[in-house]
Amino acid sequence: QHVLSKEKERGGKTLDGQMLMGPAWLLEGTAEYFELRYWRARNPNFFGPSVANLQQIYRENRVSLEELEAFGSVLNLERYRIALLAVELLAGRAGEGALIDFWRKLGAGQTREAAFFEAFGVGLSAFRADFSELGSNYPAAVKFTKSMD
Repeated sequence: QHVLSKEKERGGKTLDGQMLMGPAWLLEGTAEYFELRYWRARNPNFFGPSVANLQQIYRENRVSLEELEAFGSVLNLERYRIALLAVELLAGRAGEGALIDFWRKLGAGQTREAAFFEAFGVGLSAFRADFSELGSNYPAAVKFTKSMD
């Protein structure tokens, strides 16, 4: 993520002055997402948490994505799982390659909002606003991942 976004070369900021790496929930959720993929590939009997399990954690904690924006805000298991839920939804919608594509677009100089929209087909602000519903409503999450929103 750091290499793809060219964080060092760009001084850690987007052209519009935001922290280059994107929201903390996206950074940490993506790391969790790929770690789960690794363990699933190594052990066919390992599944990890499902979207429904992650939604239960969200319903019990109700932490918004806005609360998970700043670095250092994803600081316990529940918050990591909520970040993972957001990333699972985005990867389900646009494919796991879109996660990598987001940081490449940041590295190419795009704003966070533009890179997010191009990578995932939904605006960052819209996703944040819709996350409460997507995080708690399984049919809404399925519809979102099928790009039928």
